[in-house]
Amino acid sequence: MSESGLHHSRITRTLADDRMIRAFPLPPTSFSRRSMTLFRALVWFGTLLLSMGSARQAAATEPVFEFLRALQDRGYGEAAIEYLKQQQASGRMPPQLAETLDLELSRSYRAAIAEAFNAAEADNRLANARAHLDKFLKEHPDHAEVARAMESWGDIELDQGLEQLRRATASRNAEHEQQLRAAARAHFEQARPRFVDATARYLERYTQLKNAAAAGNPRARASATRQQREAQQAVLDAEFAWLECRFKSAKIDFYTAQSYADHQAPERKAALAAAAKAFDDVFQSYRESLVGLHAHLWHGRAVDELGNNQLALDIYDEVLATAPESRERETGLEPLFALAQYYRLLVIQRSGGAEPFLAEAEPWLELRRAWRSFDGYQGVQLEVARANLERAKELSGSRKSALVQSSLATLAGMARVRSEHQQAAILLRRQFTQADGATTDPATVKTLDEAVALGEAAIENLDWTGAAALFGRALELKPANLDAERLQQLAARFDQARYQVALAQYAQGNLAECLRGAEQILDEHPDAAAAPAAGSLAVSAALSLYARAEDKQAALERLDAIAQKMIDRWPDKAEADDARIALGQASLVRGELSDAVAAFENVNPRSLRYASALYLAGQTNWRLYLVAKAKGDAAADPAARDALRAKAESQLQTSVERQHEAARQDPAAAGPLADAQLLLAEVKLEAGQPQQAAELVEPLAAKIAQGKPKPLDNAQLRTLLASARAQAALEQFDKVATTTNLVCELGDDNSTTNGVLNTMLKLLVDAWKLAEAEQIEAGGSNDAARRSAAATAVNTRRKLVGDLVPRLAERKENTLAALIFVADTAAQLDQRDAARQLYQSILTRGEADAAFQQTNRPALTRIQAQLVGLLRQNGQFNEALSEANKLIEQFPNALEPLMEKGRVLQAWADEEPARFDDAVAHWTMLRTRLVRLPRKPPEYYEVVYNAANCLFSIALKSNDPQKALQSEQLLNATLVLSPKLSGPELVARYKELMRKARQLQGRPADAAANR
Repeated sequence: MSESGLHHSRITRTLADDRMIRAFPLPPTSFSRRSMTLFRALVWFGTLLLSMGSARQAAATEPVFEFLRALQDRGYGEAAIEYLKQQQASGRMPPQLAETLDLELSRSYRAAIAEAFNAAEADNRLANARAHLDKFLKEHPDHAEVARAMESWGDIELDQGLEQLRRATASRNAEHEQQLRAAARAHFEQARPRFVDATARYLERYTQLKNAAAAGNPRARASATRQQREAQQAVLDAEFAWLECRFKSAKIDFYTAQSYADHQAPERKAALAAAAKAFDDVFQSYRESLVGLHAHLWHGRAVDELGNNQLALDIYDEVLATAPESRERETGLEPLFALAQYYRLLVIQRSGGAEPFLAEAEPWLELRRAWRSFDGYQGVQLEVARANLERAKELSGSRKSALVQSSLATLAGMARVRSEHQQAAILLRRQFTQADGATTDPATVKTLDEAVALGEAAIENLDWTGAAALFGRALELKPANLDAERLQQLAARFDQARYQVALAQYAQGNLAECLRGAEQILDEHPDAAAAPAAGSLAVSAALSLYARAEDKQAALERLDAIAQKMIDRWPDKAEADDARIALGQASLVRGELSDAVAAFENVNPRSLRYASALYLAGQTNWRLYLVAKAKGDAAADPAARDALRAKAESQLQTSVERQHEAARQDPAAAGPLADAQLLLAEVKLEAGQPQQAAELVEPLAAKIAQGKPKPLDNAQLRTLLASARAQAALEQFDKVATTTNLVCELGDDNSTTNGVLNTMLKLLVDAWKLAEAEQIEAGGSNDAARRSAAATAVNTRRKLVGDLVPRLAERKENTLAALIFVADTAAQLDQRDAARQLYQSILTRGEADAAFQQTNRPALTRIQAQLVGLLRQNGQFNEALSEANKLIEQFPNALEPLMEKGRVLQAWADEEPARFDDAVAHWTMLRTRLVRLPRKPPEYYEVVYNAANCLFSIALKSNDPQKALQSEQLLNATLVLSPKLSGPELVARYKELMRKARQLQGRPADAAANR
């Protein structure tokens, strides 16, 4: 066996052994019948064990305490909490209960953990248990019941740690296994101080009682008074409690070591060394007792795990020295001795190989045939059979045949004995009797145990189809007198396998088969543990079938029937909430958004699905908000619309918080956390909260930047766009550029990605234009630092845009609007060649595609006007004016050619002032045409500015204050009617030109012009 396989089997054996004799020496309520016989074997412990039934009973005999103990012991924690609250509210609480109320509440909350609706509620109840216990300890630090409370608390953590460790050994995912081992270790560390504290308290009590009993009557006889006998019994009880907690503290070190997969880890070795010392300390004090014997065995196991073979052998031999020589009268310790021999022979096998192992193991098996039902004996048999089958590979002829047949006969006998090694024996025998690679045919399986073993092996190999067939076969082979508990276990495994098959079908898109399989479990075994999960899967499959069904009504009826069945059967279970969510999603498919919200909001707040339901409710309310917003203020109530946004924000916020909390408890917890976090960030941006949005979306964007997935999917594109929007709102424009470059690097050249890139580019262009407006305003200031900062901002932002435009210009799969925007930006940056190539590529497409030309005629006309603008920028005024006039003649109602003609005339006039009159006349004509429109286009405000600018230029060249006044009046009248104009940059230009016009008139600059 490989080292890793050996380590895995060791842990499995350790945990399996602990299930059987875990509590040596624990109270009888924790024992199997077999373990109980061990305790009754030694006279020294006999008196103690015969009275253990009453050892842990509460001292109070009042009906209140009897009823409360019954509730707590039976796991009715919620009822116990309610009962205590009723007692407290009644005002008639017994004084003894009033004294220990917080301790009883702590016990009740611990009992209620198992009844918790979900992990969050379980944690809350555990926190309440701790809070009440802490309060009790502060107020009653010396109370006799504190030790038992601390021990019980440690037991909870120990059980949780062992469960995590078992899950870790079964995990096939290395990362998940590591997380489970760490979680187990955390539970063990939580248990350690509880057991240490309880041990110290029990020791103190034991010492006090022993001293008191010795002082009263050191030689209590059969004729002693009842009071004296009770005192002696109290001493034994206290000693037992103290030893028990010592044992548990040592086990914490032992199991902490098992939580390290690496055998050479220093922490593992240190923990095993501590456990070995603790077990040995118990042994040295109780050499002649059962507790000492068992401590010695665990000491051997600890040094065995440390790899100290010789010391482990010596210890196992010392334990076995007390075993009967042959067929003496049974002592009840036989299972313990069998285990000790099993561990001993494993050391021999590991250190010396098969030959010395077989030399001792085979005679021992013959000698101890009466022990064949014990796990230790079965374990030795298994290893002997395995070793002989390995030896047979080196033999031939009759010798090989005899050895194989003998080993297979041994394994066949083991298959009929229920033990921890039964499954391994069946599988090993099957391995040698079935052809390599052959699939097990359930029809060839003849016994129940064989079917179960093969089914379990199929589960370990994740062969769920095979497992379902084999457990189905096991149910066929079950005897009529099979006990109900095992029958229930077989049915549960059968349902588990069938559920996994249905789950795989769902993942593969075989929805109809998935639905049939899941409904079979739900209908055949409605009370089985797998039924709720199967019903939830059936609901999911039915919902998916509804979404793609042609006959919507029939599919909806099927979905409603399954969902309602789930809600009726398990109204308070998470699976019923799956059904409610599915009904809400069906409403979404039908476009009934309000009904969908109502269904999502109907999910129980205690449910594990509540966070997902809130996400869906928030998402749907957000859609309702966007619909209302799209209607415009005239068609929608702004307050109602904003209420939808606020509600969506609140629901998404709670969903994110709940999912984060769940993820902290279980890192593997699944949920739409990233989706909810992203959508909440988008809602925050809409609400004008960029800092909060950035805190939500930046971790998601950072994961993308680190992982560099290629190509980016839609969710990743949304994430990076939201990140860029938040960065822009926070004026982190260098980060916007970095994010945009990341999309360029990772995103495919398609319309979706390029649309996102153009939106990001617009964020930077808007920032550049805003910086130019601020620079214009700063130009009239006497603050040199302000002017310098404004100029730096313009240059920085212009460079960011300029660096990005060539990368976006390379992309082919763009919408027409996006191409035009990139080309316009290139033109504004004086990247004229790039702009001309983009404009020309669009026109070339129009010339080759008549339908494209017809559909996009206004845009193509605008592009032709932009090409005229490029001629103007190059100073080719005559040619530019000629091309503009041609366009105006061809498209007399198009605005862009008229605008470009005015720009040409004005730029020409800047070089030849005599042309200003022509420019003024053109702008005035255009202003007159546009002012009649009920809704002014952005070009109107540019026309006014250009006309005023021409008047000012004439005034400046001719020193004519009247022209300057006309310029001021034109600008001021327009600004009064439309204070925002077409944007902040143009507002700044208006004000700056008004200031210059007043200055030319000899008037001081107005405060309004500098605002």
